[in-house]
Amino acid sequence: MYKYINSDLLVRKIIVNMQLLIIFFLICLGLGYAVLNRFDPTSLVSMNDTAFYAAIVMNGIDGVSADFPDRILVPYLAHLVFLIIPEIGSWNMVNFALLIVNSFFTSISAMLILQMSYKITKRMEYSILSCMFFLLNFHVINFYLVSSIDSAYGFSLLLLIYSLYSQKFNYLPLLAILGCMIKEVFLPVGSGFILGWLFYEIYKYKNIEISKVILFISFMAIGVITILLSDLIINSGNNTFLYWNEYTQNLSSQEIHLNFSEIFINIVKFFFTLGWILVLAIPSLKDLPANLVFSSFFACIITVILGYAAGVQGSDYARFIYIPGAFIFSLGCSISIFKMLNNLLRKIN
Repeated sequence: MYKYINSDLLVRKIIVNMQLLIIFFLICLGLGYAVLNRFDPTSLVSMNDTAFYAAIVMNGIDGVSADFPDRILVPYLAHLVFLIIPEIGSWNMVNFALLIVNSFFTSISAMLILQMSYKITKRMEYSILSCMFFLLNFHVINFYLVSSIDSAYGFSLLLLIYSLYSQKFNYLPLLAILGCMIKEVFLPVGSGFILGWLFYEIYKYKNIEISKVILFISFMAIGVITILLSDLIINSGNNTFLYWNEYTQNLSSQEIHLNFSEIFINIVKFFFTLGWILVLAIPSLKDLPANLVFSSFFACIITVILGYAAGVQGSDYARFIYIPGAFIFSLGCSISIFKMLNNLLRKIN
């Protein structure tokens, strides 16, 4: 009888999770509608990398560019979708194929946020609202769902957070392969997550498990091997670590110019896209696990350094920071909103 009750509960949980996943997926499709016949991201100079992904969607592996040899997973999955979907009116079918794949990764990301939020807070209302903050965020609408690969990159980082928080360090080598096949920057940012987690454990417990250090080293080594093999397969290794070389050149050529007008404009851009989230989330970060917050901010610092090396400005920094911080920002905003509502209700009553 006990086993029957447990199995029945498990089936119900699976059904509810599937229903939520479908709802999140449909929300993502709706949010990404603009790329179907309103505008084409590949025509925008600021999103020139989407043209490389579109080439893979149309031509498969033959469309892989030497500029982004590692970023093949998302556009190739979209290529498989592109081959089987029929033409739909005036829709851009390349963008539609990418939207389906990106909506899938984004909806799974929302499910991960839901599960982790509930695991931490034990309150479903916090968990659902954190999903809404995630799905309706500027960065998800304007980067995850616009023919790019940020959705899968963000998913891989959420999966890394889930593995760390669940103490499933054995998954790290597999995550290195998955993440680096999605986007090469997963290697330094993911390593930042793990390193921040290990630093916190050393600070907290004055000790560290050797097995975790070995798995961290394995994570980095396997990530490097994955990137090298991708380069070797795509362009015979002629442009190995091309993007890292470009970042290094940009960093060495950076000059500091104090243009206060430009600084002010960049601050405004940053605030409109991420600043309000930080203002809302930061007061509630103390309610989240300290190791999770510390490792997330450590990874965010890594992205800032990479962004500076790449020469990004303003809202681009917000984009780089948001992806590794998506979980703590979403849950932090959710908790803050409920605290504000509770205080308001107390005053009314």
